[in-house]
Amino acid sequence: MCGIIAQWSWGAPLHRLPLQAALQTLKARGPDQQGLWLNASQQVALGQTRLAIRGLSNGSQPLHSNDGQLHAVVNGEFYGEQALRQSLAAQGYRFQTESDSELVLALYQRDGLDFVHALRGEFALIIWDGQRLIAARDRLGVKPLVYAQDAQGLRLASKARALFASGWAADWDLAGLLQSFALQYLLPGQSLFSGVKQLPPGHLLIAEAGQVQLKRYWDLEDPLLADLRPWRASDSTALQTNLQESIRLRLAADVPLCTHLSGGLDSASILAGVCAERPQTPCFSVSFPESPAYNELAAATEIAAYLDSPFHEVPVSSAQIAAAYAETVYHSEGLMINGHAVAKALLNREIQQAGFKVALTGEGADELLFGYTHFRGDLGWSEHDPRVAGIHQVGVESLDLSRLLASWGHVPQFLQAKASLGKRLQHFLISDQLQDYDPVAALAAAFDSRQLAGRHILHQSNRLWRDLALAQYILPTVGDGAEMMYSIEGRPPFLDHHLFESLQGVDPVSFFSETGLEKMPLRQAMHGRLPTAVLQRAKHPFTAPPLGLFAGWRQFVERQLLSLPLPPLVSRSALQAFFKRWPDLSLAEQIAWDPPLQMILSATLLQDQLRLGHRDV
Repeated sequence: MCGIIAQWSWGAPLHRLPLQAALQTLKARGPDQQGLWLNASQQVALGQTRLAIRGLSNGSQPLHSNDGQLHAVVNGEFYGEQALRQSLAAQGYRFQTESDSELVLALYQRDGLDFVHALRGEFALIIWDGQRLIAARDRLGVKPLVYAQDAQGLRLASKARALFASGWAADWDLAGLLQSFALQYLLPGQSLFSGVKQLPPGHLLIAEAGQVQLKRYWDLEDPLLADLRPWRASDSTALQTNLQESIRLRLAADVPLCTHLSGGLDSASILAGVCAERPQTPCFSVSFPESPAYNELAAATEIAAYLDSPFHEVPVSSAQIAAAYAETVYHSEGLMINGHAVAKALLNREIQQAGFKVALTGEGADELLFGYTHFRGDLGWSEHDPRVAGIHQVGVESLDLSRLLASWGHVPQFLQAKASLGKRLQHFLISDQLQDYDPVAALAAAFDSRQLAGRHILHQSNRLWRDLALAQYILPTVGDGAEMMYSIEGRPPFLDHHLFESLQGVDPVSFFSETGLEKMPLRQAMHGRLPTAVLQRAKHPFTAPPLGLFAGWRQFVERQLLSLPLPPLVSRSALQAFFKRWPDLSLAEQIAWDPPLQMILSATLLQDQLRLGHRDV
């Protein structure tokens, strides 16, 4: 894992100092090495900050082909590279390094823009071939990549703060901010920052002759209802085999690795697979001693003991979350609704201090196997989980989603919940500034209804969830942002595109038991490999306790929001009025108000950390 930048100037000459400043903002992503290549005649530059995982002695970047025609920087990992390396070497390519990243040069030299189809893993990369600049992002969006373009040229980077350090004006994109305030998740390709876009997952960016175009190279095409088949017993065996292969591939490293562990099925399945390959691999688990209802310590301890994995508890308090909140916002560059991203960051801090650079994680299982409680809601199965009140639970009041219903014929429960969150958050906004942008209409326009038509209701919901929640919040904020803050490379075996493709065509309702217990294929695949209690335990989402319940946290929020400049659209008087009645709210109301307050708080701290709107950046 690394941080990468690129710039192609179509006007003024490039200078090293702004590029080096951009790299410096990404130092946590790659503390081991820093490299910068600048072609003054063509006004192109590539840079990387390196977290050395493979090819430790000779894997520095930028990479250059033997003939000097190709140059590249890569963030991430490619798996199954040995077979590819041997094949490419037999075809005449002479590898200069032992790094898997060099595959990019060899494959591009052989296949041109089709090079990306041979890559398996989590990655963001940039290539300069002498005539054009090409960027690519992995299929499910594990690794971030943003870009900004104007008449003077094109800039790309792992994070927006690197663009700002290179000279791009740091300011809010009001449409992006409104989209987040209304429905939490940014649209595909959208960012919070003016002029900055995200390269969507599964896409190429091709810049040539002053023009930039995007090209989708992978899409998970959901089957039509008529093509679905029930889950078969043999499929569980296949899932076990495919998941184990995905885990085994992600153990490739020249440095020690460990795993994240909660008390749930997903991370436990990863740890079981890892320990089958490498016995006694250590695991690290967050605990919340202040809030037993959110604490999975007992279950996590049982899992680790069952698998004979050295167990490391990382207790996290509300005071610790408050202390690390601003820095986590800075590294994730996103808005938060819960303290779980900060808790994950503190978990990764402990992993770093213990001497590890790589952690396998359980992200993606719920997208692969329809595990979230809101999928049950889409099926009409009622369930109340107080731990996700204000997050995934639909409230009494809501933004008007009738336009989505008209476009899609169905509104997923998770979007109904986000519309409730958005309605509550409107209490803090200046109403007369909300008229120029309609986030619901923008969301309807962002998706082709033909991709949803004729598909199962769960496939419709999951597609929207993957493109919105997974790609725009879970991975960049709770995943990559919280991991790279402490130079930890997270590897999620469930987010292997081969796994997703292998389950296409299966009726998603067959993933549930008769009682509604979710992810039955995984439970069957892990039978005998995990404690019975884990296999019978319902989904327990990883969430931190609602921080508004703690007096110290309330004081922290009030102090930040009443002393710092507020983001556009936010009303200080509305916040002041709320703070006066906050202590008198019922427990249920305090929990429900926690997510919108955290969104306002994280936006305020993000503005402060990135100096958004300051033209001297």
